[in-house]
Amino acid sequence: MEEEVILNKIIEDANLEASKIINEAREKAREIEMKQQQQISSKTEATIEIIENEVKRNKESEIEKAELDSRTAILTKKQEQIRLVKEKVKQKIKDLTVQELVAIYKNFISKLPNQENLEIIVQEKNKQEISKQLEGLGYKISNELSDFNYGIIIKDGNIEYNYCFEELMDFNNEKIEKSIANILFS
Repeated sequence: MEEEVILNKIIEDANLEASKIINEAREKAREIEMKQQQQISSKTEATIEIIENEVKRNKESEIEKAELDSRTAILTKKQEQIRLVKEKVKQKIKDLTVQELVAIYKNFISKLPNQENLEIIVQEKNKQEISKQLEGLGYKISNELSDFNYGIIIKDGNIEYNYCFEELMDFNNEKIEKSIANILFS
């Protein structure tokens, strides 16, 4: 019987030792599992943060693009309005009567320092009527053919003053557009 008691004691000790080893292994397994969950959780949080930052950058980029597109569209519309106003001005010039044109031409001439011996080249449109009125005011009209539609060229010896409306508008285009923009958009 003694052998049986010793054998039972050895089995009991072995079972306790096995139980202790199993419990330690389970504890280590739980610790490993918790660490893995924490790492997964950290990685998940980091991934979520990366994704949120990317979404935020994309959103900001889209907003900036939309704002730029909006400003471009507004600028395009403003340029179109300026172009339309310039076209209306050109049409108004075409619609001027001979009397109105002569008044404008007299104003150009009056600004010159020396008004003697001036020779005036007149536009082809309404040339006879305009020439007759300017000659009636004492100005000499040139027989030179003009290649412009509206305006005059004034010659004072070797000096030539170009008052062709198209060229004046082209030369002053930036100032004209700025003035129109100030009137329309201020």
